Amino acid sequence: MDKFIKQEEKNILKGIAKPPRGALGKILAEFDPDIIIGHPTFHCEDNIGSLVYRDLEGIRNVFYDNRVAVIIADGTYNDKSNDTSNIEAAIAGAKKALDDFTEQERKNVLVYTGPHEGYDSAHFSPGKGNAFKMIFEEMEPTNAKAILLLDGDLRNDMTPWQRVYKKVIEYHEKHYPNENFFVTARYARHIVDASLTRNVVGPLTTLMGSYVPGGISG
Repeated sequence: MDKFIKQEEKNILKGIAKPPRGALGKILAEFDPDIIIGHPTFHCEDNIGSLVYRDLEGIRNVFYDNRVAVIIADGTYNDKSNDTSNIEAAIAGAKKALDDFTEQERKNVLVYTGPHEGYDSAHFSPGKGNAFKMIFEEMEPTNAKAILLLDGDLRNDMTPWQRVYKKVIEYHEKHYPNENFFVTARYARHIVDASLTRNVVGPLTTLMGSYVPGGISG
């Protein structure tokens, strides 16, 4: 095991203090997943444990005939805060789910959670963006046929989502063999979505001397 990545339990790995580029990729290549599920996180500690649990339940019901790696790349941690709350929550969720797995089911699953705020120590940039990029870079050495990227604050039951993803993968394998594909969710927003933020919260924070970036951020 890499000195920057330690094993919490069988097939549950924890990154320690920003593993260098390629450290996780080497482990993923050895595990040889068919599917990779990635979650970038930034202050998702209230949800990520439950999401990982739901991921693994979905894998057990949907991707039972595949080897699946679940990666949680956390953009919350930095050297100043040492905030590992997202990482610890994800590990707790993984342990809870895998306790119910058979030995064979557990062999086909790998869970990694660790910090990431950029590889260049002179230009650390915490947040989901760098964490998102890290997942793509570390999957490169693998032969995974699909990567599913989902926000770390998703609260949905993941089993129906994974059924849809599996159908999409099978459709493309049948009709477009050996071709890459990209699929994204179709979001149907209400006509007044974000009105509260734009028309109430925004003006109030301006009056109070606070700046809230983002048109629809909370």
